[in-house]
Amino acid sequence: MIPGEGLYILAKVNLTFLKNIQKHYNKVEIDQWFWSLFDIKKVLLPKDADVKVYTQSVPEKFRFSIKIPNSITLTHFYNRDRKTPLKKDPHFFNPELFQSFLTTLKPMKKTLVCLCSSLIISTKKR
Repeated sequence: MIPGEGLYILAKVNLTFLKNIQKHYNKVEIDQWFWSLFDIKKVLLPKDADVKVYTQSVPEKFRFSIKIPNSITLTHFYNRDRKTPLKKDPHFFNPELFQSFLTTLKPMKKTLVCLCSSLIISTKKR
C-alpha cells in the first residue's frame, strides 16, 4: 500500500499514476466513464483511444472494474437546485447505448473484472 493513500479510483487518464498503482495493486476502478450524462443530446462514452491506452499500459494480470455510465443508470438528470422539476433521462436503460458502451470496452475484455452499477432511482415527486 502506498503510505498515506487508500483505495484508488481513476478519474481521468493518468499513465504516471496508473504505473505507480501497479507497483502496489493489481486492480483499479475507472470512475471517469461514469460521468457521461450532460444533456439530453450530449452523452459521452469512453473514447476508443482511452480504452486502448489503459489496456496497453498495464501488465497481463492487472484488472479493471468500471462504473457503467450514469447516462444508462440514472432515471433523471441531476437537479442541483432541487426546486425545478426533475427531467427524465431518455437514455435510462437504453439497450443500444449500453451495447455501444460494451463494444467500446472490447479491447479491455481480458483485463475487465466487473462492471459496477450506480443505479439511482428517484422516488420523490416534485
